[in-house]
Amino acid sequence: MSEPYEIDSDLLSFLEAKEAQDYNRMLSVVTRLSRAGKERELDSICTALDMPALSDTAEKKAAAITGQLLLQQKFDGGRLR
Repeated sequence: MSEPYEIDSDLLSFLEAKEAQDYNRMLSVVTRLSRAGKERELDSICTALDMPALSDTAEKKAAAITGQLLLQQKFDGGRLR
């Protein structure tokens, strides 16, 4: 049986920002998680964004997530709706 997983407060913050489509907040959370080296939480964010799980370092994961978020922000903007 696996150990219980306590959800990180930054991960919760990311999910709340995702629900509100607050890209600036999502990007700042990804930066914090990368600096803290929290790969497990970055993997969870990949899952939430329907991205494949990455086996790279926290910095590379964060860079890929940031690129995805910036792309989503570009195409989710009010101008395209």
